[in-house]
Amino acid sequence: MKKIVAIILLCVSVVSCWALEITLESNGQLVKVDNDTVFLFDANETSPEVRVVLDAGHKIEWFSLKNLSTTVQYGMADFSPEYGEGYVVVVDDEFRATFFALQYQPFDFQEIKITNDCEKTLLELSGDFPELSYTNRAGQKRVLAREIEVQYSTLEWNESSFSWQSVEKKETYTFNSTLQVGNSYDYTAYKVTETSYRSELRLPENSITSSTITPKAIAHNITSTTTIRGSEGEIITELERPTLATALSGSAPLDILFQTNATPGAESYQWRIYKNNVFVVQRTDPEQRYTFLDAGSYRVVGQVSNIHGCIDSAEIEVTVSESQIKVPNVFTPNGDGVNDLFLVQYRSIAEFNMWVYNRWGKLVFSTTDPDRGWDGTIYGKPAAEGAYFYVIRAKGTDANHNDYKTKKKYNKAKSKNAASVIGIYQMSGSVSLLRGGK
Repeated sequence: MKKIVAIILLCVSVVSCWALEITLESNGQLVKVDNDTVFLFDANETSPEVRVVLDAGHKIEWFSLKNLSTTVQYGMADFSPEYGEGYVVVVDDEFRATFFALQYQPFDFQEIKITNDCEKTLLELSGDFPELSYTNRAGQKRVLAREIEVQYSTLEWNESSFSWQSVEKKETYTFNSTLQVGNSYDYTAYKVTETSYRSELRLPENSITSSTITPKAIAHNITSTTTIRGSEGEIITELERPTLATALSGSAPLDILFQTNATPGAESYQWRIYKNNVFVVQRTDPEQRYTFLDAGSYRVVGQVSNIHGCIDSAEIEVTVSESQIKVPNVFTPNGDGVNDLFLVQYRSIAEFNMWVYNRWGKLVFSTTDPDRGWDGTIYGKPAAEGAYFYVIRAKGTDANHNDYKTKKKYNKAKSKNAASVIGIYQMSGSVSLLRGGK
């Protein structure tokens, strides 16, 4: 075996140190335990060796810690220790280093018993697990720490793809015959591998693998897909329109598809929706579509469970804004793709009517769709630059239905009365049509 060089601490006795430093070479592995130097040797190593590296002309003596009055070897730089023993190296009549020699004993794994529930997974290892220990100079027992690696597969939530993906987990533990390890959401086997000192001693892998277990733990992540009003190619003027999120805000009617995205084994589903902490509705499908019609704060609570009695809950906050209409005072239909339409911005509007008139009171444009704007043409021809006048009559989703009566025509509107009646909009004003250059 290739030699491993170790620099040993100076002066391990009460005798004062000289400037001389010594180096010990060994065909074992150096291990530090507190302030002790330990050489760990492969169990198959028949000739353990420790050697003092010094120039010629020094007097070297080896003593056993059991009997410091008797030299066990004199004059030679090479020394063969006995396993389990401690030794002192004396150079030129001065204590220079103390070390302990241990023989590495591998674990003998026999079986892995697994107990898992909703919250945890326990591994119970059976077999022969020899302790690597020695007695230090103070007569205290010292044990070399030993680690094992636990490998298994599980599912992790991928926030980019909004899906569960299989991953391999490797976890390191200080050895104990009973271990609480990571829970898995997937069908998996647990592999336990002894790791401490084996690579340093160039030993082959020593491991054991359990049978495949059925996951009992359950988890889910709610995703929310919001339906955006308006077809492809149209200009969407509504504000705060989310696509996928876990905390949502938007204007009514806010149509959202909620999906549980549960791990394998989910058997029952429950959705509960609360508005301002007042229960609204309950459903029991893996996914649900719900349209929020009224302004307010909502909680959407999703819960999944399986045959093992394991439950996982999550929730989403949904804020539906109060109704609002904003009207621009200028638009520039010159074909440059910027502000080419006279178009309102809105939130939570249930009914909408808009009329546009020229300065002589002639109707040049009307619409009942707030996503449809005037392009600045009359009968397909560009309208003249200047001031035009609009009238808007609309109802928000937060309006009292008794406060609004539909009329086919509304040519004379008050400037605005939304402040006095929530959700009712009677608005009029002027907008400037400017063309300029592209």
